[in-house]
Amino acid sequence: MSLISLNPPPSPPRSLYLKHKPLHPISTLPKPKLPQKPPSTNPIIPPTLVSVYSLSKTVPKIGKFSTFIENLDPITLKNEGLAVGVLVLARLVAVYWQQAFLWDAALNAVYRVRAAVFEKVLERDLEFFEGYGGVSSGDIAYRITAEASDIADTLFALLNTTVPSALQLLAMAAQMLAISPLLSLISAVVIPCMALIIIRLGGKLRKISNKAHLSIAALSAYLNEVLPAILFVKANNAELCEFARFRKLVHDDLSTHLEKKKMKALIPQIVQIIYFGVLFMLCAGSLVFSSSSFVSGGMASFVTALIFLIEPIQGVGKAYNELKQGEPAIERLFELTRFKPMDIFFS
Repeated sequence: MSLISLNPPPSPPRSLYLKHKPLHPISTLPKPKLPQKPPSTNPIIPPTLVSVYSLSKTVPKIGKFSTFIENLDPITLKNEGLAVGVLVLARLVAVYWQQAFLWDAALNAVYRVRAAVFEKVLERDLEFFEGYGGVSSGDIAYRITAEASDIADTLFALLNTTVPSALQLLAMAAQMLAISPLLSLISAVVIPCMALIIIRLGGKLRKISNKAHLSIAALSAYLNEVLPAILFVKANNAELCEFARFRKLVHDDLSTHLEKKKMKALIPQIVQIIYFGVLFMLCAGSLVFSSSSFVSGGMASFVTALIFLIEPIQGVGKAYNELKQGEPAIERLFELTRFKPMDIFFS
C-alpha cells in the first residue's frame, strides 16, 4: 500500500498590503491646451479701413455718375462706372475678410467659455447636481451647448459694431457734412429718435428672450429626466400623464419663442419706417431749402451717404438687440460657476 503524503496548505500571510491607485483631482489632471489669450481683433482693422475707404470714394462718384448720365457722355460714363465697380468689389472682399476674422474671434471666445464653465462643473460636489436647489443635468447640457451658441452670435454682433460701424458712421457723416451741412443737421435731429426707439424695444426683447430661454431649458431638463426613466413610466402606466406634461412644456416654449420672433420681426420694420421717413424729409428739405443751389448730383451723393449712414445705425441697433437677447444666456451660463447649494435645517 503506497503512502500518499499530503502537504499542508501554505500559511496565510501575516499582513496583506494593497496598493491603492492614487486618486487624481481635477486640478492635477492634464488639461487640454487652451490659447493663452483671446484672439485679437487687430486683423479686422485692415479690411475695415479698406471698406470705409471704398465707401468714402464711392459716394462722390455716384453723384458724378448721375451727372454723366444726364450729359450722355459715354466715355466718361464707362470710366466712372468701372471705377465704381472696382470700389464696390473691393468693399465686398473687405467685408468678407472682416466678418471671417470676427467669427473666428467670437467662436474662439465661446470655446474658451465652454471649457472654463465645464471645468467648474466638474469641480462641483454632488450637492450641485442632487442637493436642494441643484441644477439638473439636462439644464446644464443646454446651457453649455445651445446657450453658448447664442453667445457666439451676440459676440459677433458686438464685434461687428465696435470698429467697423463706428468708422463707417464717421466717414459717411463727414461726407454728408461736406455735401450739405443743412440737410446733415436735419438728419442729426431725426436719427436719435431711431436710437431711442431701438433701446426701448431692446428692453422688451430682453424680457421676452429670458422667458424663452427658461422655457426651452425646462423642456430640455424634463426630457433628460423622463427618457432615462422610460421603463418606470411604462411600468406605472404614466404615458398619458407624461404626455400631458410634455405638451404643456412644449406649448409654453411655443408661446415664448413666437412672441420673441414677432418682436424681432417688428423692430426692423419700425427702423425701416423711420429710415424712409428720414429720406422723405430730406428730399422735401432739399426742394424747399436748396432748390437753387443743390444740383442733382449733390442730392444723389447725399442720399447715398445717408443710406450708408443708416446701415451702421441699423447694425448698432441689431447688435443692441442681440445683446439684450443674449444677456439671459450669458447670465445662465456663468451661474454654473457661481452656484452655492442651499443648507436645510431640521428643527
